[in-house]
Amino acid sequence: MSLPAFLCPDAAVASGAIKPIRGKASNMMDSTNAAVERIDGPEAGSGAQPAMLTVHDVARMLNCSARTIYRLTDAGKMPRPVKLNALVRWPREIIEQWIVDGCPDQRKGGLR
Repeated sequence: MSLPAFLCPDAAVASGAIKPIRGKASNMMDSTNAAVERIDGPEAGSGAQPAMLTVHDVARMLNCSARTIYRLTDAGKMPRPVKLNALVRWPREIIEQWIVDGCPDQRKGGLR
């Protein structure tokens, strides 16, 4: 049984499953202090956008800070994120549709 590529980055780089990122490395995954980026097939590198957005991606779309995104979410003014264990992500389709609709409140019910 072989390990997934993200658990053994040196072997994954050698096999071509992932490629090292040059420049500032924010994720130190191997002994050479290089981050790795997953290659997901032919569409990788062609400008394909991720289906799930991080708080920083959403903040960039709305031209505000990450903290503002959390405040808007907590206040019910934007769609709730999907929580995957410790990860917090927003589906791209939902955020784009919310923006097209004029950013309506997402609260259900009356005043509290």
